[in-house]
Amino acid sequence: MSNLRKPLWIRATAYASVILLGISACTRHVTRIADGTARQERAISPEAYATFARARLDEAHGDFAIARKGYRDVLRLDAAADEAWI
Repeated sequence: MSNLRKPLWIRATAYASVILLGISACTRHVTRIADGTARQERAISPEAYATFARARLDEAHGDFAIARKGYRDVLRLDAAADEAWI
């Protein structure tokens, strides 16, 4: 049976399956610039990014206990955030 003779719901299901598999196989990446070099990196949640930035600021101000708690919060939000391991 050719593809055009199959019922519409079968074709739609097949196409949707292929599209969903393609989407799930892709990971989101963003371009970040550090020290003048552009790098492709994985995307992180806005909450984890903001929490990490705040922890870095606390560390820069010498508030190490608060920064440590912030880094722990980052790892809770994004377990793959290796920059938060201190």
